[in-house]
Formats: sequence, structure tokens, C-alpha cells
Amino acid sequence: DYRNVPYDRGHLAPNADMPTKDAQYESFSLANMVPQLHANNAGIWSEIESTVRYMATQYGDVYVVSGGLYDSSTQKLKKRIPVPNAMYKGVYIPKTGEAGVFISDNNASGDYKVVSVNQLKKISGIDVFPSLPAKAKNDVAEFPEVQQRNGKSTTPNNKPSKLKKLLFGQ
Repeated sequence: DYRNVPYDRGHLAPNADMPTKDAQYESFSLANMVPQLHANNAGIWSEIESTVRYMATQYGDVYVVSGGLYDSSTQKLKKRIPVPNAMYKGVYIPKTGEAGVFISDNNASGDYKVVSVNQLKKISGIDVFPSLPAKAKNDVAEFPEVQQRNGKSTTPNNKPSKLKKLLFGQ
């Protein structure tokens, strides 16, 4: 399904996060993948994954839930596999009690946002951390800035995009 298409097999649980060779091998299951535009997968999404790994080294336990966001405009790969309009990565840090969700359009823009757990639930119906206290779900955690490969930091972008329309109906 992924031959001769502009999409990577985007890992939901990244191969680089796996602790053993066996776990790395198992991360290549199609159950752990969604179609991601290469520019997103190898660009801002990879950088978000690196930022979350950095957070794990700083805080110890970090809980992560990743997935795709879909709506009525979602395209299908080979008329069968839904291609997410955007990707999300929910992060909960027990040490601080903070949570938030990185969201990035599945395109080459490099744009991303950090929203609250409840904001993700409002736009998608997905509650990535259902047992968290209301305060943790309503507040947006102050996550580290995502580092670009060129060493510059990237802050969440407020430019108009498909993501802004999805999040705010604009």
C-alpha cells in the first residue's frame, strides 16, 4: 500500500523510542503506522518526537499517546487507507502534573501547535488521558520549544492553515 505514493509509514510509537532490537522490529507493524507526508514525518514530526524524548530524559516518566486526526475532507491512500489531516502527540508528565498535546498538519508547512487535552477532545472526540484531573486537562503545559535540525528553535505557529481551521473553525 505504501509503494509509489508520497507518504511514509509514519510510526505512532517511534522506532527510536524502542528499548530493544526486538521492540524496534515490532514497531514496524502496520498497526503502529499511518500515512504521513514525508516532509512532515522527517521534518517537524521527527523534531516533536525528539523533543518528547528530551522531556523523558528530564522528567523520568512521561506518558505519550499519538494518533491521527481525520475529518470529512480526509483523503484515502489507494482508496482504502485514511490519510490523517493532522497528527497529535499527547504528553503527560506525572512529576509536574502537566499535560498537553502537540498537533501538526500532515503537510510540509512545519507548523505545529500545543493545545490542552480538552481542546483535543473538543475537536476530535479523543480523550488521550481520561483519568487526569480537570485542571491538567484544561491547562496547556509549557513544553520545551521544538528544535529544528538546523539548531534553531521553533515556536507554535498561529498562521492560517488547515490545522487552524480544524482547531478553531476559521
